[in-house]
Amino acid sequence: MNLLHSLYFRCIFLNDNWLAQTLAGWVRNPSSRSPERWNYEYAAGKWAGLKDISEQTHNAVLLGYVAYLRPDSTILEIGCGSGALFPYIARLGYRRYMGIDISAVAINQCQPFRDDKTSFHATDAETYTPDFHPDVIVLNETIYYFRQPIRTLERYSGYLAANGIFVLSLVDNTKTRTIIRCLKKCFRLIDETEVSNSETAWHCLALTRLNA
Repeated sequence: MNLLHSLYFRCIFLNDNWLAQTLAGWVRNPSSRSPERWNYEYAAGKWAGLKDISEQTHNAVLLGYVAYLRPDSTILEIGCGSGALFPYIARLGYRRYMGIDISAVAINQCQPFRDDKTSFHATDAETYTPDFHPDVIVLNETIYYFRQPIRTLERYSGYLAANGIFVLSLVDNTKTRTIIRCLKKCFRLIDETEVSNSETAWHCLALTRLNA
C-alpha cells in the first residue's frame, strides 16, 4: 500500500464528511474485486491456501468464540468462499448453517457439505437478506472487501437473533485498524484477541449490538 493509500485509510476512510465522500470515488480499494474476478480466482485455485496451516491461528479463535459464546447455534457465514472454515464449524455442531459468497464458483465447491440443515447461496453480501435470524454471523477475513463495511454490519445487526453476535477476523493493516476503531464505536465489544504467526497477524473480535 503506497503512502497515499496509507494516509487515506488511516485518516479519511469511513469518515462521514464531504472529503471522505469525494475521495472514496477515486481512491482505489485495494481489496475490491468484481464477481467475475472472484470466480476466476476460485476457479484458478488462488484461494486454496485458506485451508493451509498458516490460516488456522485466527480460525481457532473464531471457533473458540462460537463454541464458548453461542454453542449449538444458528450460523450465517458471510464470505464463506469454498468452505475453508466450514468443516471446523461442523465439528462444533449447529442447528442451522447458511454460507453465502459472491462467487458462484466458490459456492459450487461447497456442494458436498449440503444437507437438511446446511445450505450455501451465491449472492452479494451487501444486498442479501437472510431468511432467518442467526445467533452468530461469522465474517472470516471478509469485512474489508465491502464497499461499506460498517453500514453492512449495521444492516445485518437487524437480522441477528435477540442475543446474537458477530465474530470476525481481520488481517492487520492500516485499513483494518480503521475498520476496527469504527466497529468498536458502533457495536459492543465482547472480546478481542490478536494472533500472529510467521506470515501475518490478525485481529479477532466478538461483537454484539450496543443495546444488547
